Amino acid sequence: MKLPIKVPFPPILFTSNEGKLIAACGSVWLEVPPETNHATVGQYLLFEPYPKPDPSKNGSWEIPGSQGKLYKVTLRSGQWTCDCVGFGFRRKCKHIVKAKELK
Repeated sequence: MKLPIKVPFPPILFTSNEGKLIAACGSVWLEVPPETNHATVGQYLLFEPYPKPDPSKNGSWEIPGSQGKLYKVTLRSGQWTCDCVGFGFRRKCKHIVKAKELK
């Protein structure tokens, strides 16, 4: 595995039940040396945010869900859509909200 692993959100550090230090972001969990802190965690999990969508242009963006799955959010002719189940039921979802917040 090539380090650092790029992640879309700032990673968190926590200690497992076995006493091991874990760096995590979504579905990416990595055991790190015990001396790792928030200043040095970038050696293992590197925070690189997704590019900000430009709402004045048509396009699509991959927005991560809470479990790490990527959802396709699309802006076409001023209309936002998402390929998640929630959007299919409610015609709105948190992934579209997140894409709009990034602007």
